[in-house]
Amino acid sequence: MTRFYIIRHAEAEGNLYRRVHGWYDSLITDNGYRQIAALAGRFQDVPIDAVYSSDLFRTRTTAGAIWKPRALALHTRSDLREIGVGAWEDRTWGDLERHDAQELLRFNHSAPEFRVEGAETFDQVQTRMKRALLDLARLHPEQTVAVFSHGCAIRILLATLQGYSLAQLGQTPHGDNTAVSLLTWDNGQLRVEYRDDNSHLTERGLSTFAKQSWWRSKNMVDPGEDYLPLPEELLPRFHVPDGGEAVEEFKEKEP
Repeated sequence: MTRFYIIRHAEAEGNLYRRVHGWYDSLITDNGYRQIAALAGRFQDVPIDAVYSSDLFRTRTTAGAIWKPRALALHTRSDLREIGVGAWEDRTWGDLERHDAQELLRFNHSAPEFRVEGAETFDQVQTRMKRALLDLARLHPEQTVAVFSHGCAIRILLATLQGYSLAQLGQTPHGDNTAVSLLTWDNGQLRVEYRDDNSHLTERGLSTFAKQSWWRSKNMVDPGEDYLPLPEELLPRFHVPDGGEAVEEFKEKEP
């Protein structure tokens, strides 16, 4: 039997600042590095034979929690990337809610009809993620493998293996940053043993989801996710230096 630990990357800029990062190569936050340390502690006594990651910085960096202490090689694969979102890359979720609300609704509910210029479809991500895991099962019979990927891509993979159709993906849970899922490959079948476990974060107060509400809301968008320049007369209050800029939370004005 082959065991796969499927792990989401640590908190990155897109998660903290609520920006859309699919193939955009964002950096890890300070809290993200603390999450990586907690992840390393969780796996301290877990035997791992091989480590794979998407080729983006946030996953490669998170994977260091496992490959570095063991002096293993880190293998990167582009087919483990997050869903590519084309023209949406690095826009804020709040901006999309105001300017592309219908397509955002399709995305947030994983509707098969989701289409954005230059973006992948959920079906394409489903196909490449499942193909990647089957390939790794072939390469690592009877071994334990850590695989680092991304929130949406992992959610699609897990839902598929649990028997959900593309139309039902929106009914499945989201995984926190560095959440761990366990898959087994046995007798030609991939099985989900457990999914989205973030106990190593909640024990230490490091959960990204604990500080956000979008994943609980029907439309999956937090209030105040867009920002405007801070008025000039308020800059001194926030100790902004001359020539500097600051932002304040965007709030809809009452009519």
